[in-house]
Amino acid sequence: MDSLSGVEFRNRLQTEFDGVNLPNSMVFDYPTVTELAGFINGQLGDAPESSTPAMSTSAAPQQSQEPFVEALNSLCNGGSETAASKPVFLVPGAGMQAGSFRTLAARLALASYGLSWPKSIPREEWPSSLKELAELFFAEIQKVQPSGPYILAGHSFGANVCLEIAAVASSKGQQVSMVVLLDPRSLLPLQVDVQAAFAKSGLAESLALLAQTLPGVEGARYAELLDAHAGDGDEAIRKALSPGALSSLEHVHETTQWYSALLQQGEAPPALPGTKVAVLRAPVAWKSAKANETTAERIVREFQALTFQDDKEVASQLSALSQAPEVLKVPGTHFSMLHEPNVIKVAFKVISALNSMEEEDEE
Repeated sequence: MDSLSGVEFRNRLQTEFDGVNLPNSMVFDYPTVTELAGFINGQLGDAPESSTPAMSTSAAPQQSQEPFVEALNSLCNGGSETAASKPVFLVPGAGMQAGSFRTLAARLALASYGLSWPKSIPREEWPSSLKELAELFFAEIQKVQPSGPYILAGHSFGANVCLEIAAVASSKGQQVSMVVLLDPRSLLPLQVDVQAAFAKSGLAESLALLAQTLPGVEGARYAELLDAHAGDGDEAIRKALSPGALSSLEHVHETTQWYSALLQQGEAPPALPGTKVAVLRAPVAWKSAKANETTAERIVREFQALTFQDDKEVASQLSALSQAPEVLKVPGTHFSMLHEPNVIKVAFKVISALNSMEEEDEE
C-alpha cells in the first residue's frame, strides 16, 4: 500500500474497532495481518493476549505463506507473444525487499513481479553463495513464468543477482532476452570489502537505508526518527519503534549483512551471449554533501563514498560482458531514481530499451 491507501484502510478499520486508537501509519508499523491483529488485540483491555501467533490451518510450509515473488502490478500487453509482453522480474538491492519497486511497477506497461527475501526461512537455511541464491530465485520465477524469454531488472546489489540468474537460466537451456541494471555501483568482482563495511554497521545504518529507499511519507518518517535519535545507539532505535516496525528493520539489517557476504565471495558473471544488457545510470551524488542533508542522507552518502563504484569503474566492470551494454542516463540519485517524479523517466527508459531490443531482433 502507498500512504493514501494505508490511511483509507486504517479509516475503514477504525469504524470496526471503537475505542482502539489506530495510527495513520498503522499498515507500515504492522505490515502483516498477524502483527496488526496482535496490535489491535493488545489495545482491547478485555481480550486476553494469545500465547501463540495465529496460524493457517493449511499443512503448507511457512515459507509458502510468504512468497519470494510478489506481483507488483498485473498489467499485460495484449496481442502477439513478444518479449515486451512478458513480465519483468525486479530484484532489489541491500535489504532484499521488493517494496521499493512499487512506484516503478505502477509506471511500467507490462506485468511486474518483485523478489524479496522472506522472514519465514530459518537463518541456517539461507543460501551460502550468490549462485545458490540465483538458483533459488530462478526456480521461483519459473513458477510464475515456466519458460523464457525472461526479462530481469536489478537495482544496486540486485544487478549482480540478475546477471547470476541469467547465467543460471542459460545453464538450464532458458533464454534471458534482457537484463536491465538500475544504477549498478557494486558490480563483481568487488574491489572493496563491502562485507566488512556492512558488518560494522548497526540499526542506524539500516534505518538510514530504509529512509532513503522508501518514498514519500514512509521514508520521511524513518528519517525523522533517525534525526531524533542520532548518536543514541541501536537500543534507542529499538525503543522508538513499534514491535512490527522493529521486526522489519531487524530483518532488513540481517538480510543486508548476509547479502553483502554473498557478493564479497562472488565472481565476475560469465558471458551471456544472446542477452541484451541495458544500464540506467543515475548521477554520482555521494562525493560531496548537499545543503541541509538529513542524518539519513549523511549516513547513506558516507557509506556510498566508501563502497560505491564511480562511472569509470562501472564501465570497466561492464566491459567483461559479452556485448557492450546500452548505457542510459536517468535523473535523481541512487535511490530517488525510483521515486516520483524521476521514476517516470526511468520507466520510459526501461520500455524504450525493450522496444529497441525487439527492433534489433526483427532486423
